[in-house]
Amino acid sequence: MHRQRTRTRRLGIVALIAVALLAGLLAACSDPAAERAEDPRPNVVVIMTDDQTLAELASMPKTKRYLTDEGTNFVNSFASFPLCCPARSTYLTGTYAHTHGVEDNVPPKGGNDKLDQSQTLPVWLQAAGYTTGHVGKYLNGYGDEAIGERPAAVPPGYDDWFGLIDPDVLKYFGFTVLDNGERRTYEDTDANYQTDVLADRAVADIASFSEQGKPFYLSIWPLAPHSGTGRGRPTITKENGATQDIGVAPVPAPRHAGLFPDATFPRTDSWFEPDISDKPDEMVQTRQRMDQGISDLGLDGLDIEEVVDVTYRSRLQSLQAVDDLIEKVVIALDEQGQLDNTVIMFTSDNGWLYGEHGIPFAKVVLYEESIRVPMVVRGPGFPKGQVVTQPTVNVDLTATVLDAADATAAIAQQGTPLQVVANDPEAGKDRAVLLEAAWEKFDYDAVRVAGYMYAEYTSGSVELYDLFNDPHQLDNKAGDPLYSGVQRRLSQALAELRACQGQGCIVTVPQAELRGS
Repeated sequence: MHRQRTRTRRLGIVALIAVALLAGLLAACSDPAAERAEDPRPNVVVIMTDDQTLAELASMPKTKRYLTDEGTNFVNSFASFPLCCPARSTYLTGTYAHTHGVEDNVPPKGGNDKLDQSQTLPVWLQAAGYTTGHVGKYLNGYGDEAIGERPAAVPPGYDDWFGLIDPDVLKYFGFTVLDNGERRTYEDTDANYQTDVLADRAVADIASFSEQGKPFYLSIWPLAPHSGTGRGRPTITKENGATQDIGVAPVPAPRHAGLFPDATFPRTDSWFEPDISDKPDEMVQTRQRMDQGISDLGLDGLDIEEVVDVTYRSRLQSLQAVDDLIEKVVIALDEQGQLDNTVIMFTSDNGWLYGEHGIPFAKVVLYEESIRVPMVVRGPGFPKGQVVTQPTVNVDLTATVLDAADATAAIAQQGTPLQVVANDPEAGKDRAVLLEAAWEKFDYDAVRVAGYMYAEYTSGSVELYDLFNDPHQLDNKAGDPLYSGVQRRLSQALAELRACQGQGCIVTVPQAELRGS
């Protein structure tokens, strides 16, 4: 009897030990740190501004401190189709606009519903085991039923969604978002400045995602420095003493409204270029339309130089809240122990013109200020303090994220990972990147290589610029006998890019051929 009780107690002890071990194993399995150790792939955070020029990056000291100084700066990065919705669709799909089919900001040729949402980067990352989230602007027209778009809904591929609903995207105060399926309206208060609200949500997402024990992807897309509405948008005083609101300007955060009081937009040789007779008819007509647009905005009769300078200052001011957002994101990643294992990408969807070639407040056109965008990447695979001069394009961003995440796209990718050129100064130096547009009066295909830009319009117009000797694109060399060899070679490369599908979109033009020409 005694032996039986002893045996029973021993069995009970063994059972308790087994339960304790099992509980320990279960605890270990649910431990985020343990799970993360099993999947060491880096997190990815992509911050994309709206209409920011490459030059405006210099006004963001925190971005320089936290990203540029700590990562790789791609100083020759381009937006293939320099318009918001087509450019963002290129990022989401890793394909050029002639493949994904989004060629406008609004229906029928563009807008949110034009893109096949079932085949995008977040879908592929989610399938690869990433937690995915989005904060901010999405594709133009998202949720705007007034223009025929479907009601706002969480797109496929996102575990967490905080998307600005159109047309409220353009409201810096008093806007509405879709928060994981629920509409939320933020009242018009200083504390609810749009960029700051997005920053707070991004920080909260980083904390939440870090607790899940999985790598995560987070896209953060603020509106700034795009034009918008709200109290604090700058005005200008007319000769009769009346004030005129500047509709092309953004609204800065109240705390930044007084910054850059003496800043003036740099007057380069191309600024309001007096003679554009060498430019295509499309550009001459565009200049005429811009003059009409200024009149329609009530800005005619004003000093256009003052309008440009006031707009310039407001854009720099609006970017300071983005600068704060970047600091908050980096600090949040650091506090969660995620910073060293996170790829942070900063870019813009397209550039903007302040009056170069007489075309103020515009994009889509083929000039450098419109097609060149900031591109800075910090994190695993990107050397600290590196400057990359090889041509890169926004179609590369998707391939970059997929490479970092060791994920696979369900459609053929047309770019190349930026990790390649970041670590090899010879890689891609002879690459030709495609520029294209089929939007309103702009219908062109173009190719950009180191030192040259060549474009063909459906109208038959042609442009060729020798950027080595003419960085401001003042002298169109198309048809110049001295450049016939360059024009012929770039036209050949353009034909290859125009017809490219899938991996065939990587085309090179050796510099030796162009110099020989």
